[in-house]
Amino acid sequence: MLEGELMIRCLQACRVVANRHRLAGVLLVLIFLSTLPLGGETSAEETGAIDWLRDDSSARQQAIEAKKYLLVHLTSHQPGGRDRTFFEQTTGDRRVRSRAENFICLRVLCEEWQPTELGLELTPEFLSVDHLRSSPGLVVIDFCDSSRPTYGQVVGWLPFEKPAYYAAEYESAASVATFLDLPRGSLTQRMLIYAIRVHPERTESTSGVSLPALVGAAAAHAQRQARAQRQGHQRWDQRFHEIWRLVGGKPPVEICAESWPEESLLTACLGCVHAWRQSAGHWRAVVSGHASFGYDICRGNNGIWYATGILGG
Repeated sequence: MLEGELMIRCLQACRVVANRHRLAGVLLVLIFLSTLPLGGETSAEETGAIDWLRDDSSARQQAIEAKKYLLVHLTSHQPGGRDRTFFEQTTGDRRVRSRAENFICLRVLCEEWQPTELGLELTPEFLSVDHLRSSPGLVVIDFCDSSRPTYGQVVGWLPFEKPAYYAAEYESAASVATFLDLPRGSLTQRMLIYAIRVHPERTESTSGVSLPALVGAAAAHAQRQARAQRQGHQRWDQRFHEIWRLVGGKPPVEICAESWPEESLLTACLGCVHAWRQSAGHWRAVVSGHASFGYDICRGNNGIWYATGILGG
């Protein structure tokens, strides 16, 4: 029931009571009115809403001091379509609000988005998604640990556009909640993990620990494939024993895939997971739980992305 309708019914009831006990009726009205919220704006803390900052430099400084990720919402003067869905539905979701507490949140207009003003390192991976400056969506920048190689870099990009392959709407609450809960890593590593986790079938291969040794091995092989411009398990006989000696536990498993040419990073990640779904052996590795994992994807000069997952431990 709407608040106005509730108040009208309460007043009507009070009039009936007041005809018999006028003083008691007035007291009921006063008690009811005292429970209504006062007019004017309420803070994000009071409403549970996400507290979006508006000043780039202030948000950056707060993220640095708090050692947190900076979450940037790129929007327009008049949000519409998918961006409006994010405004009106997604930001009110309990899972999204809870995860957003781990970020310093900044909202800027797409046309005013200047990555260099935030002191970002413009990596090749970032430049591959640089169309984000004119498209609504979410950007994550790493200011958690200055000793990490990803410090000051874009490590997440979720555009509010038509989803590819099996993905639900990128701006939906389930999608954004997954995006805000990715493990530490580079842009390419995190977006490939996002693509795995949003698959409609239950995938468990990223439920373990993101182990630096496996992440490094996956990154190295993704780069190896990209340089060769050829998908495959090159030197796996040798690498298998090196990795197993390093991490112990169960024997490591490697899965590889490649995208179609000239796909965006996110579409390529989804496409590679879709390719794994077509192979029983590869998909068994993706859906199974593992003690530790490492995933990465790298773009070759031929415009094709090469993905690698190494699982074990």
